[in-house]
Amino acid sequence: VYPHEEEGGFFDLGMPMMDKQQRAIGMMVMEIPYKNAVTQEDALRMGLAIRNEISAAIPSKEALFAPVPR
Repeated sequence: VYPHEEEGGFFDLGMPMMDKQQRAIGMMVMEIPYKNAVTQEDALRMGLAIRNEISAAIPSKEALFAPVPR
């Protein structure tokens, strides 16, 4: 978690991206505006909640990058 004061302020987060089985599949980077999180801990808590919700929808790295049937 890295705070940025410019542009109204935001926390820059970088964390491992996981699949549904909690296997690392990559990296997730996001920004949480100061208006949504007062402290670094708040920003990390929000970021982890977002990451975990997305992770729950990814069965595996292979499924994530599989071609979409037409």
